[in-house]
Amino acid sequence: MRELIQTLCSPITQVIILICMAGFYARFTRKKGLAKSLLFMAIIWLSLCSQYFFSSLLLQPIEYRYPAQALQARTLSTATQIYILAGYYQTSTTLPEHTRWPDATYQRISNGLFLSQYWDLPLIISGGNFLRDTEQNYTEAVANFYLRRGVAENNLILVKTGTNTYEELTAVAPLLAGETTIIISSATHIPRIAMILNKIAPNAQVRFFPVDYLSSSTWTFSLNNPSAISVVHVERAIYEYIALLYLYLQQKFTLK
Repeated sequence: MRELIQTLCSPITQVIILICMAGFYARFTRKKGLAKSLLFMAIIWLSLCSQYFFSSLLLQPIEYRYPAQALQARTLSTATQIYILAGYYQTSTTLPEHTRWPDATYQRISNGLFLSQYWDLPLIISGGNFLRDTEQNYTEAVANFYLRRGVAENNLILVKTGTNTYEELTAVAPLLAGETTIIISSATHIPRIAMILNKIAPNAQVRFFPVDYLSSSTWTFSLNNPSAISVVHVERAIYEYIALLYLYLQQKFTLK
């Protein structure tokens, strides 16, 4: 289901659907005007999604809901531990270990390392066997990353379960009780984490540390050559809005 939703969130998929609908109306009905309108919508939508001003407009309300933090921020001084949510690790390659982490994941785990060293805090790592190589546990891969870079084994708390955000947070929630935790994840991911924690661990004391920003903190209107990266960013924004809406409706329904 998750893969299907991600596919439908893609502007490319949406444009293909509009073109197919236009073809259907043009070929099998007399609604030629509707077919032209759908084709026009597809062109406009793809053109809009390929512009950075539009992708930034969608991303900013999500990414900047919680402020960026400096490594030495005083708000982090009361923290007692750090929690890093799972990302991805490339297993089907012969490349060296340091090249196997996608940029977003590398930002999460490297900032976890920096914070741990600066504030002398233990690291909580979560994530199960969701990689392409199902024999490779994600948490163990991250633990090896830290051990190779000098982190003491007794400073690593491994929670080797979870294939999505909700499962990870549910597994880690008992470790958050009575602690003040710095939570590291991508900026687009943080509002969803906050909503889930509000449900499963409402009394947890957390300090969010967003990384991997996809938009600028200041929005400006400008036109650029059509960009595939902007299209990907729009997909990411749509997915997060749908996830937040789903959580909101789920919590509202549960409360009733």
